[in-house]
Amino acid sequence: MRPFESEADLAARGVIGAHDLPPEGSAPFVPKRITLQWHITGRCNLSCRHCYDTREHQDELPLADLRTILDAFTARVAAWNVPAHINITGGEPLCREDLFDLLASIGPSTERFGFGILTNGTRIGPDEARRLKRLGCRFVQVSLEGGEAANDAIRGANSYRDIRRAVRALRRQRIYTMVSFTVGRGNVHAFPEAAYAARDAGADMIWADRAIPLGNAAGQSGESITSDEYAAFLEDMFAIRRRFSRALFSRTRVFMHRAVQFQPLLRHGEKNVAPYRCSAGRNLLALMPDGALLPCRRMPIVVGTLPAEGLDEIYYRSALFAKLRRSAVTALGCAGCQHETSCNGGLRCLSYALTGDPFRRDPHCSLPHPQRQCVDDVPAPTTLSHPMPSIP
Repeated sequence: MRPFESEADLAARGVIGAHDLPPEGSAPFVPKRITLQWHITGRCNLSCRHCYDTREHQDELPLADLRTILDAFTARVAAWNVPAHINITGGEPLCREDLFDLLASIGPSTERFGFGILTNGTRIGPDEARRLKRLGCRFVQVSLEGGEAANDAIRGANSYRDIRRAVRALRRQRIYTMVSFTVGRGNVHAFPEAAYAARDAGADMIWADRAIPLGNAAGQSGESITSDEYAAFLEDMFAIRRRFSRALFSRTRVFMHRAVQFQPLLRHGEKNVAPYRCSAGRNLLALMPDGALLPCRRMPIVVGTLPAEGLDEIYYRSALFAKLRRSAVTALGCAGCQHETSCNGGLRCLSYALTGDPFRRDPHCSLPHPQRQCVDDVPAPTTLSHPMPSIP
């Protein structure tokens, strides 16, 4: 199985083409902000059941190359003159011995942008939290998949204990701390336990997204959930969100601004609800340990390689990036929906994982199909370079 594709693979299947590039002579696209999700290592001390990682693109660039990439990103941000941010992750970023050397190199750029750490949390104690605080870390995100039994069944023995310890250590340093919950079949009912555990440990926020059947998780058919299960999950999530917001001494916020999560908020009458729109290839870039550049780690399509190629060159030559940036592109199955441009298809990486085409309607969207011909009636692209699971 080869989970990574190239733009040429997508072009051969008719998903993208040269016609998706902007007309010659048109003004270059400038994002309103830019986030680089930087996977500096593929090494990890855990083997989570839903992990979308693989052994591909695991060769690590040396620190000198990482600094060259950092300089190129800094120059591009300066040219755009837009807000920027770097998320350092892996694998497990604390498995890389020179992590803090890289973070120290980011330090001089903090006037223009800062950094956060996405980690499994098992390697953060008081010393690591203090070092992150000194280096100006803006936030740390750890992962938790339920109560102790549910979490450890997915992430490994004792990980629940270690994650909660990490949250406490980070909060003692007053580092903003988020908890990420990945919903799959094995923990679809476990969000309340995770939320209360996050609150008891002192986390500032907890949010959730869906497991993507890619990489090592591609064969985990039991990790996929149905549309009805996801709708019920969002109702559970909303109930906890409302309960926490009304509690007098609860600092933990339940964040519901991911793909299609606006739908239950609207149903329950919340005000000023803005649909989430996928930012891959537009405001978000993902960089693998060997320098392969993707629109998003959960959309593993290689569009170029750093530092061998220029960041400007890759960003503007990519037909995939150009199509992802165009608000006029309506996902198949979404035409006529009042949210077709704001939501723009929902979770594109899940559509890609299930059909090979990121420009199809989110398979877990709960809104009625506005089109006469629904997405399930249209054949998926053929000749995929890797097997795709069926939609449950």
